[in-house]
This record gives sequence, C-alpha cells and structure tokens, in this order.
Amino acid sequence: MIGKILVLVPLLVLASLWPVPGCGGSGESWYLVDGELRYSEHFDSACLAPDGGYLLFGVRHPVGIWDSYEAVVMKVSPRGEKEWLRVIASGGMLHCYASGTSDGGYVVALGEEVWKLNSKLEVEWKSNTGPPLCVRQTSDGGYIVGVAGGVCKLDSKGRIQWRTGLYEFKYVYRVKQTPDGYVAASAENLFKLDPFGRVVRRMRVPGEKGEGYTFFVTSGCLFVEELSSRVYKLDSDWRVEWSIDLGLGKGNVSSIRELENGDFLILFTLHTDDGTINGAAFSRVTPRGEVRWTRYFARGKKLSLDDMELTPDGGCIACGIRGRWEPGPSSEPGVLTYWDSGDYLAMRMGPDLVPPQWEGEPGEGSPGSSGGPSGGLPLAWIGLGSGAAVLLLILLVRLRRRREAELGWDF
Repeated sequence: MIGKILVLVPLLVLASLWPVPGCGGSGESWYLVDGELRYSEHFDSACLAPDGGYLLFGVRHPVGIWDSYEAVVMKVSPRGEKEWLRVIASGGMLHCYASGTSDGGYVVALGEEVWKLNSKLEVEWKSNTGPPLCVRQTSDGGYIVGVAGGVCKLDSKGRIQWRTGLYEFKYVYRVKQTPDGYVAASAENLFKLDPFGRVVRRMRVPGEKGEGYTFFVTSGCLFVEELSSRVYKLDSDWRVEWSIDLGLGKGNVSSIRELENGDFLILFTLHTDDGTINGAAFSRVTPRGEVRWTRYFARGKKLSLDDMELTPDGGCIACGIRGRWEPGPSSEPGVLTYWDSGDYLAMRMGPDLVPPQWEGEPGEGSPGSSGGPSGGLPLAWIGLGSGAAVLLLILLVRLRRRREAELGWDF
C-alpha cells in the first residue's frame, strides 16, 4: 500500500504544477486569442450568455478585401474555451455592436440595420434605421438608437416611432434613457431630448480639444478627451464636478462601467507616438475622482480591448483585437491601423479585477503591473507543499517501522 502511495504522490504533485488552460473558475482570469490567417478578425461587443459563459460579437473579412464582411458571434465557456463560431450576416457592415435585452435575447447594431435576436440567436426582426452606432433598450420594451446624423426610437417590434435629425454631427455614438427623456452624445456635443425626440438642450463637451468620448452613468456622465487620458465627471445638469488625468499618455478610452459601490472601471487602449495600439489599461476611479489603482494588460503588445461588460461575480469580460502586422510607411499619427490584419481577442478578470498575465510578461512586481500571477500557479504551490508534506510523513512512518523491526517490535 505504501509503495502505491509513494508512486501516486509525485504524480499528484506534478499534476498540480501543470498549468490549467484558460485558468478557469469564476474567480480566475484568462485570455483567448483565436483567428485564421486568411481573415482579419475583431470583436466589438461582449455579452453574457445564459449558461454563465460569454457571447462575443464581431466582424471579419478576408485580408486585403474590404467589401466582403461577415458579422460573427463566438461562444466562449466560463473557463475561456472557444465552443463555437457562427456567421450571422454578410455584407458591408464594419462593426457589430450588441447588448443584452430583458427577455434574454440580444439587440445588435449591424450595417444599416438594428437586429433583434432571441436567446438562440434567431432573428426576430430587423429595422432599417440607417447606420446604427449604438442601441439600448428602453423601459417600454422598445429601443433608442444612435445613428449617423441623428437618433431614432423603435418600439418593441422594431418599428420606428420617431427620428430626430442632428445632421450637422456625423456620428451619434452614445444614447441613454433618462427619467424625463433621453440623452445623446456626438464627439463634440451633448444633447437632451424630450420623450418625443425634440432637442431641448445642446452643449459643447468640456476640455481644451473640444472632442472626445462620452459615457453616461447613473448620475451624469464621464467625458474623456480624444487621444488623452484626461477624464471629466459631469453631473446630471452637465456641470463639471471634477477632472483628472489618469497618466496613461496617448490613447483612447474604450469603455467605462459603474461598479456596485459607485466606483468607475475605465478601460483604456494605449497608443504609441505613431498611433499604433499598444496594449490596455484598467483604472479604478472613485466617485470623487481619486484613482484607486491602474492595472495593465499586455502593455507594449499590438492589441486593443474595445468593449467590456461586468460579470455577476464582480469581475468583467473584455474583447477586441490582437494585431499581427507592422505599421506601414503610410501610417499617420493618431490613426489606428489595426484593421489591416488581426485576431479575435477576449480576456476575463475575476472579482479581484486583476488582469491575466500575457505570455512573456514579467511576473509579480513588474512596473505598472497589479502584481501576482493568475490561474494555476497558486494551486501549484499548494499542491507542491501538500505533496511534499505527505511524502515526508510516509518516509517517517517507513523509517519508524524499520527501526521497530530492528528492535524486535514488529508485530
């Protein structure tokens, strides 16, 4: 019996040292890169799946062919394993923005239309709104849509109820319902609309550049200047409460989520001086504008995280693209060139909000790192210590029995 145990214990120790693919478990982190060399592929939106996994919406096209796009959905398990990839549309769409709906389905901004999908990703209806840039469900079961040059309201069946033209502004990329109507944002302006879509207020965004990205939160909004990490917090009347610089240099904020305690989790895509994507950073900021921490994911790598969604356990799922090219001589400062060729990228952080360690990154205590490995390593050390203790105990027992036999105590 002891001989068998002596054989099994080293095997258990080695098994505990073996890294676990995906670093699964609700409290752990992982990242996933997937793609085919003949395609340029990227994710635009991350959504929660009913089984605890994730649905990642994105677009792909053959490398070098710009008029042949496909919208895709990838199903990823809670452990970060790809389960399947499905093409849901073909045509001229450049993006595939999606969000969950109250009935367990999804609403998708795709090409010239808004699509409503059920939980099985079957199309329930399509609405030709013009190029949609964002869509959110409203309290009446309908949808508010930001389109090129305006805002439109759909009922629960996708029929257009009203449309407001803001034609002097090329893109309306953020919309939200409020108790007294709606708010919308372009790169340069904020708008308040009444329940019938009439503009009741318009205001220029703050900051020296006069251009950037707005993210609506429970009370007011956060505005981030273009190619900057300067963040402004505006109250519900759009008065500036505070502004801070996250100290991340050039780049753009991709997403902002409000945590349960009121903190803001800010996802930032880093840029090099020539405008090439250069990894991602997460900053946690208090409601008063104090930076609690900043943590990096694959800093210095040609990748971008373009959306994130909070998960029920307090973590988050984010997605984007991992580039596989070198910028050409035609690259211009401030212009992202990653559409040339890239792979799907997704990553998850557990409730501790510690990003997974990119392959080849330095370990704990590296500059700018949140510190600490993730996934299998802590379990490995636990397994090693436990295995060593058991092995030592067995050796001591054998030595004691041998000594007893020598003394004639072996019964």
